[in-house]
Amino acid sequence: MDLEHFITLCRQSPQIVLRDHAAFRQDTSPYTVGARLRVSKLLAGYKYADPQGISFVNAHYEAWAKFVTNLAHWEVADLSLQLPRRERLFIAGWHFPEIPSLFPLAKQIKALLLVSQDAPWLAPLKDNGCTLNIRSRDAALQLKHSMESGRIIAGLLDHYQPDTRFQAAQLLGRTVKTPSGVLELCSRYGYQIAFIAPRSNGIEIVAQVEAVGVSAGELAQRYNDWLESEIRRTPEQWLMWQALPPH
Repeated sequence: MDLEHFITLCRQSPQIVLRDHAAFRQDTSPYTVGARLRVSKLLAGYKYADPQGISFVNAHYEAWAKFVTNLAHWEVADLSLQLPRRERLFIAGWHFPEIPSLFPLAKQIKALLLVSQDAPWLAPLKDNGCTLNIRSRDAALQLKHSMESGRIIAGLLDHYQPDTRFQAAQLLGRTVKTPSGVLELCSRYGYQIAFIAPRSNGIEIVAQVEAVGVSAGELAQRYNDWLESEIRRTPEQWLMWQALPPH
């Protein structure tokens, strides 16, 4: 999907209903159709598992549209998150539509967001020293230094980037590569891991664990267990169905 194009479109035309935009639906269709097929196979009894999958498809289009719109307008978002502490905390997120609404909080508290690209829509965060491109040459060293100092870190662990550290863990009956570099450092430097998810009043921490002395493999599986619970709760809200191995 050409995220930059649709983010620009949302910024130029704030009143646009993105889910009904023909080009957006065309670009999003491969993700949505693939997600419907996997939901129908993995989540028997799900409320949107109708024969044609129409309800799920529409809900998933809506989720993608909300995600892109939130990315386009994150700087004006007004969403708070109650943090259990202000140091040695890793906020473990995943790809759900409201996640960009936490970017202003990250900027406010000078958290370090782990990202996979230096996207133009994240420039205000990067300029404020609040992003770290995990694919950059010295990313591992920068992350180590930040966590030695106890800085709040945040990242999405439901999608693995090639050439980064990972642990094999189970998710929805599949073996997936779960990013583990930050989990290793959480264990080494005594971090608390706080798993976030959308709730009716915004975004909340719905699970947490003290990581000191816990192996990266165990933490990866703990994260995936939390993630699976959220996916089963609202499958249409997970935007990474396409990254789930087919078998």
